[in-house]
Amino acid sequence: MLKNRDFGVPRSVLKLCLVVCATLVLNGCASLTKSDAAPITIWWLEPLTGSEPALSDAAEKAGDINVLVNVTVVPGLNTANILNLSPNAELSHYSGARWAGELPELLNSLVARTLTSRDGYQVVSRRDSRDLNRCVLQFEVKAFYAELNQAGSSEDVHIAFSGEYNCAGAANRLLKVDSRTPVKTNQLSSIVASFQTGLNASLEQLLTQIR
Repeated sequence: MLKNRDFGVPRSVLKLCLVVCATLVLNGCASLTKSDAAPITIWWLEPLTGSEPALSDAAEKAGDINVLVNVTVVPGLNTANILNLSPNAELSHYSGARWAGELPELLNSLVARTLTSRDGYQVVSRRDSRDLNRCVLQFEVKAFYAELNQAGSSEDVHIAFSGEYNCAGAANRLLKVDSRTPVKTNQLSSIVASFQTGLNASLEQLLTQIR
């Protein structure tokens, strides 16, 4: 019968082998706990910028108006996920893709920056909005998602919201915005581009209604 000493293996070598084996086992276990999910990509949306060649008298005076912007969303849209809606009303999202912020916060910022850069409104927060010469723009977002067809491909982007624009000493203006933008390809970059186009159209509608 052979005994350990017959092989003449030094103890240091045996210890090294044990360490290597233990390391391999631990690495194997660790790999099981690692996520195979794709990395998260953050997608950016831009506000409307610049001025139209000819503005109405109301728009020219916009710089004298303080505006408080308040955006809310219907249940299901309060997320940073880029959403899609199937023909059978299943609300889901594109894997590994996010907007730069939660939708209410994101749209509040986009609308505020549009008002400031496009028509020169003075956008204020609730803390400094006690001025009597103040308007309140508030609306609820009812749709902000891509619509899928029966094959599961993105067909168009639907953006819709409604609310009111109320200025001190003036009658309330009811707002209703709705836009649909076709998606050219099923790639995420194309889908986001359709969101941007639809957002631009929606903001144009909004500006027209509050002027």
